[in-house]
Amino acid sequence: MYVVSMALDPKCLDPESVVAFRSRAYGTLVEHYSIVVPSPQTVTVHLTDRVTAYGVGGKNKGAQLLKMYRFVSSLIRAKKCDVITAQDMYFLGLLGLLFARRYHLGLEVQVLGIEKLTPFRKRLAVFVLKRASVVRALSHRLRERLITEFGIPEAKINVVSIYVDVNKLGLNVRTLSDVDTERFKVLSEKFKETYGAYTNFLTVSRLVPIKRIENQLKAVKELLPTFPNIMLHIVGNGPDEKVLKETVTNLSLDEHVIFHGYQSGYTLGMFYIECDCFLLTSDYEGWGMVIVEAITAGLPVIMTDVGCAGELIVNGVSGLVIPAGDSKALAEAMRRIMEDSKLRSTLAEGAFHALRALPSFEVILKQYKKNWEVALECPL
Repeated sequence: MYVVSMALDPKCLDPESVVAFRSRAYGTLVEHYSIVVPSPQTVTVHLTDRVTAYGVGGKNKGAQLLKMYRFVSSLIRAKKCDVITAQDMYFLGLLGLLFARRYHLGLEVQVLGIEKLTPFRKRLAVFVLKRASVVRALSHRLRERLITEFGIPEAKINVVSIYVDVNKLGLNVRTLSDVDTERFKVLSEKFKETYGAYTNFLTVSRLVPIKRIENQLKAVKELLPTFPNIMLHIVGNGPDEKVLKETVTNLSLDEHVIFHGYQSGYTLGMFYIECDCFLLTSDYEGWGMVIVEAITAGLPVIMTDVGCAGELIVNGVSGLVIPAGDSKALAEAMRRIMEDSKLRSTLAEGAFHALRALPSFEVILKQYKKNWEVALECPL
């Protein structure tokens, strides 16, 4: 079986990324797994002899989408595609539907999140999802929403989550090479020397409006008079970076908020291990894989009621869950974390037990393969 994934995350083009690691695993399930993503430049990355990532360049989204259409068409004509999987239920999903109908292929549409849901986008999503061979929902929360709000038949939807092997993230120093272990130790020691006297909060996120990073800044500002040792570490980049930095300056938080940019590997792992609490303040998440990474590193979690909240993170048991958009509730949760060391330990332990109860990577890979087999048996 040849599977072509039309995706949006260019991190698959980085052989060291978590996305690339997962893609290699998916490739073990089929004859060949191809990933096609929009990217600044046209590039081909051979992750294994059975997994290839293609970056399709273009000046804008429209040009990239057109080039994706042409490129995937070439893969299909070369008989290197039996199943199309679209990691988006809007325009990529529509593109996948066009391919599946024209060439009688199986179509899996993945619902990893529901964002920017304008009336047009909703109609488009319903049109695509109702005609797909199979729908993969990232969480039970998403599945219920697809059934009740979008009218998608229950039998068409399978819940398949994402698994991250944290050993590949640098969170477990025992897996590092001798050279990387030394580098990790140097980073850790430097972090302790610089920030050891602070209570260090961490967020790992794209800097975009839906992540509501500004609420974290407001919470830090509110807490600062009582807790002058608070520090917020922001790992990630994105279009909101300039505005957020200006907000930090306007709130006089330059000494308490640090922007570290995009990080990966053992450098990212160092932040998870050395910080004291993880924050996720999104208005919406499909699941929130950064939560899994934080839990594995032993961090207590504060998150908005999105994604895996209610499934993996249960309020007061495996984390603190707050309403989306509520900076006051965020500040109160952060205050509780700083004041109560027993609560920190209880939440971290509860989250770790909840994480261990999730399906193993082997089980999830079987679910992936089963979905593709369903699509293969139900060509359009």
